[in-house]
Amino acid sequence: MIRAVLDANILVSAAIKPQGKPAQVIARAGSGFAWLISEYILAETAAVLNRKHIQARYGKWVTLEHQVRFLAAARGIAELVEVHTQLKVVPNDVKDNPILACAVDGQAEYLVSGDPHLTKLGEFAGIKIVTPDQFIVVLESLD
Repeated sequence: MIRAVLDANILVSAAIKPQGKPAQVIARAGSGFAWLISEYILAETAAVLNRKHIQARYGKWVTLEHQVRFLAAARGIAELVEVHTQLKVVPNDVKDNPILACAVDGQAEYLVSGDPHLTKLGEFAGIKIVTPDQFIVVLESLD
């Protein structure tokens, strides 16, 4: 089974729009791929969901109760990776480095992200960095 890290922006998108591509990726976790996550990714997801502009626009979809359920479900499905590696690969957005480190320490084959700082890398340390659309194609090719 392939191993993949989902960036916090994927989790945020899935929480906001349960019918979107990021949510479709998460729906395949466990059976289609091994989902890897870190405490950093969980904390970053919660922080973004609680930003004022996110709450103002999507508050009814990401209530505190919804966030708690969503993050608990992520913990229940995903494999928690203990991250020890420290990277300085993405200078423009230092919050991306711990995401890459999770993929490295979790021995991921894929990192799924919508962040252009990461997707423009294309690959890092043998880990393919892809968008949700690209990852769905990969998963469908394995079916």
